[in-house]
Amino acid sequence: MIASRIEGLAGIVGEGVTGVLFQPVNATDLTGNVRRLWEDLQLRHRMGRAGREKVIQQYSQEAHFHNLVQVYQMANHHSRNGEAASPC
Repeated sequence: MIASRIEGLAGIVGEGVTGVLFQPVNATDLTGNVRRLWEDLQLRHRMGRAGREKVIQQYSQEAHFHNLVQVYQMANHHSRNGEAASPC
């Protein structure tokens, strides 16, 4: 993945691991990153595998379900103990 180095995307794309980031409004930086990935098949494959694994682990339906169950369990625990649950 090639993404702009803005707050939301920079937290998702692992620089050099799952993709590359370019400076916003910098066509030269974007072009350089596109060229780098175009010319390096092994790098593209490595980042593609890492990105796919990250999506499966963090953004799949199963991951969302697991996180939701944890939130409900925490809320239930706090409710039973008379504690205020803090937002995630």
